[in-house]
Amino acid sequence: MAKKYNYQDNFDMLILRHDYMSRVKDPDPRWVKEFELIVVQTSWIMFNKHRPKFSKIGYEIEDVINITNCYMLAYMSLYSMRRNEESLEKVRQSYKKRFGFFPDAEYLEKKEKINMISFLRQRLQHASVICSRKLRNITVDNEKIAAYAHTDESVPISEHLMYQDGEGYGYRKVSKDELKEIKKTAKANKTKNLVDEDGFPIVEIDIPNEGIKLNDYKDLFISSKNDAYHTDPEKQLMMSLENAKMESYRNQFNDMDVNDRKNQLKQFIQEYKGNKNYKTELKEAKKILGNM
Repeated sequence: MAKKYNYQDNFDMLILRHDYMSRVKDPDPRWVKEFELIVVQTSWIMFNKHRPKFSKIGYEIEDVINITNCYMLAYMSLYSMRRNEESLEKVRQSYKKRFGFFPDAEYLEKKEKINMISFLRQRLQHASVICSRKLRNITVDNEKIAAYAHTDESVPISEHLMYQDGEGYGYRKVSKDELKEIKKTAKANKTKNLVDEDGFPIVEIDIPNEGIKLNDYKDLFISSKNDAYHTDPEKQLMMSLENAKMESYRNQFNDMDVNDRKNQLKQFIQEYKGNKNYKTELKEAKKILGNM
């Protein structure tokens, strides 16, 4: 019987998706370089989306990229059209059914990358869920972790003791749903005193977590302005290719000598002068030329 892994004792095995990796045979090391752009961009998107979960576990972006590379190797080994003839034939037949002829190599390559992006997102989304389960035992600063109601049998005790064994000292554990309703009632009655339906007072346990302060995580909850998680995989791929192309052009321009750069800018300004579609680019080109 196969060993059953859990997030408490085998967290890393779950994060790395042992169920996939155990089936991977002879992965091609060249894939890491070939799909570097997709892996890095997808890692950043999902890291920004789930930054609090990943960071509290101790993962930085480099760790998420390494994990995503493992997912990429699993995809290419198990589901890629390059290795899985069944997947290839399914895509070919689907395309022929729509258009009446089989797809060319360019379409298949593009389809492969789109499928990979979707796969990586799904796996990283699942990784964030595993991190959430691991984080259930982590509290930050003064986090409310329990609520108890007094009863006729309650005896005076400290909050620490109440949390450890409240029911043993005559207190009743209050569920989250019940506490939510009690707070709604208190708000409607414009009072801060929380009592249950029998009139007994409610105690919310608020125990400091020594060694971990909320300030330690002050930068974790800043949302990225470039969160593209919900971008269509095909659009994301096109964005990645366009960004890579622009970076290549930028590097070529920077490698030119000053005179060649000036001539390039003058030619661009002359050619697109008055073109509203290039208003921002023309403004930037003039600014760069003026500073040279």
